[in-house]
Amino acid sequence: MSAVILQAIGVPRSTVLNDYALTNMFADRFKEQMQGASQAHASMISRLSPEVAQALMEARPAYLQASFDEMDARYGGFEQYWEQGLGLTLSDREKLQYMYLTS
Repeated sequence: MSAVILQAIGVPRSTVLNDYALTNMFADRFKEQMQGASQAHASMISRLSPEVAQALMEARPAYLQASFDEMDARYGGFEQYWEQGLGLTLSDREKLQYMYLTS
């Protein structure tokens, strides 16, 4: 969702991808919080292979890029995805830009 909002306010995809990759700087803290969060979560993670569990706990830019690629393939770009895929208007986008970009 963050990637969609960032694109909606005009942040270039390359910056969105770089920002997403920074998520990994906080991965250890996140893992610790999730391990103590609930028995159900811990039980689910313990049933996964280590590789799958690791993939779920990492922010891999290739995953986000695959989403961008699919968005482009299905809709022809972000603007069309915003309107056709999400059902939002140009006015909705302008409201987000106003909220996030003005003080």
